[in-house]
Amino acid sequence: MTRELLIPIARDVVEHAKAGTIKQAKEIMRLPATHYTDSSRFNTEVERLIKRVPIVLGPSCEIPNSGDFKTLSIAGMSLIVSRADDGKAHAVINACSHRGACLTKEESGNKKKFTCPYHGWSFSNVGDLLAVSAEKDFGSINKKDYGLISLPVYESAGLIWAILNPKSEVDIPNFLSGYDKMLDTFSFSDWVYVSKREFSGPNWKIAYDGYLEYYHVPVLHRDTFVVDATNNGLIMLGDLISILNHLLQKRDTLLQKPWVIWLI
Repeated sequence: MTRELLIPIARDVVEHAKAGTIKQAKEIMRLPATHYTDSSRFNTEVERLIKRVPIVLGPSCEIPNSGDFKTLSIAGMSLIVSRADDGKAHAVINACSHRGACLTKEESGNKKKFTCPYHGWSFSNVGDLLAVSAEKDFGSINKKDYGLISLPVYESAGLIWAILNPKSEVDIPNFLSGYDKMLDTFSFSDWVYVSKREFSGPNWKIAYDGYLEYYHVPVLHRDTFVVDATNNGLIMLGDLISILNHLLQKRDTLLQKPWVIWLI
């Protein structure tokens, strides 16, 4: 988002802050419950959204060393996320290129190669086919054509991003447009992996919805981190988040200053 677009939005935020108001929608929005329960809709969301955009497969600290790997199931896909000898993170589909057998059911570990339990084909931890068992009997093949299916991966800010579509041409850094740099303020790169917890829920949108409004904050979180919290919060995208954080931290001071001082 450009500065020219950010400034009028920021001005609007400040005017609401001065007036003690919040921007209202033009009309009441009604959302059918089936948006959260319809399996056909969910499958469409997986294909058109979840598998189309970069998502986080986990923090870098889960596989800090060469040979480290973890497995996970996401959007109906079983994946192996590993760290190669050159330090780069990789993600491959956890299925042998021969007959599709699951290569490993281990949650994590350290391996330089994975061997299929069905016919014994062996793959490197980045997906290259290393060996075909009883190759003389099986027949000669070009091993370069039978590696594991790899996903586009990008590691930044202590997080491992991937697109769940091996044919995707999306440039992940360009798509993120600096969002990863903003997340770098959390210093995920310095985190140490301790344990894993799993939370089940009815639909991915239920979790996402909570981050799209402040209305619940003074009620749900009143006994934890937001004593005397306000409903007057606005959710924006991109670089505007940094502006809003600045406004929240310096609100009393900034509201007394002319725009020319703090918008340059």
